[in-house]
Amino acid sequence: MDWLDSKLDDDTGNKFILFSHIYAGGVMQHNVDTPEGESYWKEPWNQRYFDMMKKYRDRVIIELAGHDHWEDLRVDADDDGTEFRNLFIANGVTPLMKQMPGFNTMKIDGKTLKPKELKQTILDISPTWGM
Repeated sequence: MDWLDSKLDDDTGNKFILFSHIYAGGVMQHNVDTPEGESYWKEPWNQRYFDMMKKYRDRVIIELAGHDHWEDLRVDADDDGTEFRNLFIANGVTPLMKQMPGFNTMKIDGKTLKPKELKQTILDISPTWGM
């Protein structure tokens, strides 16, 4: 965490896109039929990461992650509604979670440095996989 904090805290004015496989705040469900689960990231690391995202909310453009096999776009906000996290979780490329495999593409606007034109491409493998 110290290394990431030092990179985000530079004085260059750079913007960042963060990549991870297992993202902070992710919950491992032991049973897909219940919402209870166990946090992938243990404390204090989970909270420290969220504190960094709040601190550098103007530097981190987006976080890109995976692991869940389900596409999701999440925005976290402080108690006052101020957004501090923009997380995109890509869909899986395997059918192991009973979904069609796929991938995502997006463009980054050259002026605003914000993601745009998010596109999901799905491969229908039901004839061969038997889904």
